Amino acid sequence: MKAKISVICGSNIGDHIKRTMKKCMRNCLMAKMNLQGKKGKYSFANTNVCRLIKDSIIQIWPDCTEAKFLDEISRFLKYAPGRIGGGGRGRDVILICRITIQKKKEQSLLMYIFQ
Repeated sequence: MKAKISVICGSNIGDHIKRTMKKCMRNCLMAKMNLQGKKGKYSFANTNVCRLIKDSIIQIWPDCTEAKFLDEISRFLKYAPGRIGGGGRGRDVILICRITIQKKKEQSLLMYIFQ
């Protein structure tokens, strides 16, 4: 598996991690994870996939430290809900629904007044 990850190249450490994560997992799964497992999400740092990716990335990029790797992973997982297939963020969806309902109420009220 490390050999397959090393074939997925990138122009820098962050790009390599991004491409590897896209190949290993889908956005719908990444949206339910974060690095530490807080706020009701699953912890990615404790998985075998994380260890495997970390070992292969550090082997390919000698200047990559564990802290730099974890920073890139957390940044990538942070925006997973916003990407296609990520499911979105619950609060944004509720806010959009409220705005739409409010606009429809205002439109129906204006139509009633002008009739």
